[in-house]
Amino acid sequence: MDALSVKLRTITPLFLGGVDQNSCELRPPSIKGMLRFWYRFIEGARQGGDWKKVREEEQRIFGSTEHEKGGASKFSVRVNGISGYRGIEGSSTKGWDYGLVYLGGQGLFEWKKGTGFLPSRAYILDYKKNEPISVNLDLIWRKSPTKEEKRAVLEALWLWTHLGGLGSRARRGWGCLELVEITPKPHFEIPPHFRPVCDAPEKMAEKLRDRLREFVSSSLPPSSASIFSHLMAGIELICPAGSVTKSWEDTMRWIGDELNRFRSNYDQAGRRSLPPGSMPFPNDKNNVLRFIGGGKISGIPERAAFGLPHNYFFSTTKESVSLSPDMGNESEGRRGSPLFIRIHRFSDGKHAAVLMHVPARFLPPNQRVVMKMTKGGNREHSVSWTAPAYNPVSRFINTFSGVVTL
Repeated sequence: MDALSVKLRTITPLFLGGVDQNSCELRPPSIKGMLRFWYRFIEGARQGGDWKKVREEEQRIFGSTEHEKGGASKFSVRVNGISGYRGIEGSSTKGWDYGLVYLGGQGLFEWKKGTGFLPSRAYILDYKKNEPISVNLDLIWRKSPTKEEKRAVLEALWLWTHLGGLGSRARRGWGCLELVEITPKPHFEIPPHFRPVCDAPEKMAEKLRDRLREFVSSSLPPSSASIFSHLMAGIELICPAGSVTKSWEDTMRWIGDELNRFRSNYDQAGRRSLPPGSMPFPNDKNNVLRFIGGGKISGIPERAAFGLPHNYFFSTTKESVSLSPDMGNESEGRRGSPLFIRIHRFSDGKHAAVLMHVPARFLPPNQRVVMKMTKGGNREHSVSWTAPAYNPVSRFINTFSGVVTL
């Protein structure tokens, strides 16, 4: 039976679901879901951004529950063990720095009086000793796979362990795993894509760009025609020099602080409001306040381009506002962030962040976005999303020197 034995090692905490908030389980469906996403990422480029063709190929390899496309997956995932994991390590008495909390967003942390911010959910990582945890997986083929099918799964695995994460807030640096070892059974030649990318942070973005280009022999499709996130022309990559630190905590704290400062209207110390001419998003706050006060809004806050839903909370009035795509029902729409943050660990023990901006179409033309009060009132209004949507994200990426573009 053909199989791949894979050894992974944790870099940043994995916030995974369990039977309740106090349990955390590494489940095969979660891993397979990530492999699906990164398979689409590379197959989207090969199919010229044609979503229908990508879905057909994906369903052929990963299976489908759709009646007319019914069929089992070509392979299964088995979690063989997690060594070094001693249970939930979310009971630390030391508060977490706000840069980390900012990247966690709503739901991962809660404020404890006298302590500070602490995780509100279980996670996988020995925070006390900061020791990496080994995760052992088997990818087992149900039938003898073709060379192309092997390649597809291997590439998805490589992309996931170099650009992505697993679990909640995976696009913000949480849940990063590094690929330690891969053993094919029976033996077959591992594609050259799996050789180490780079062991120098200052060259990381450039080397990642070059490696991504190796995946596709044809020219990359333009971002203007892309309706989902995949490898495309215009992707921006950067490994900021300031993110290079001795630990994952320091790296995430640094990038969290940088993103927070960019998206706020405060100075670099985060204490004083910037003058109107220097604010990166001068109209966002006033627009939301105008909405709360019952006035007309002139458009959607620019910061919504970092992903939806997008939330505001005013501590002085205790009023909250949420923006999300109008799905025409009671469920809240979502649009994943086009900004991917990945934490890398190098052989000398240093850590660094890699930021990737994937400029696929943010929302369909004329998609309605609902702005509604979630606390302090019941006002609601919808506005059409208008392009361009990516200027704020690209502006943030380009606050750092050394950005490379595909």
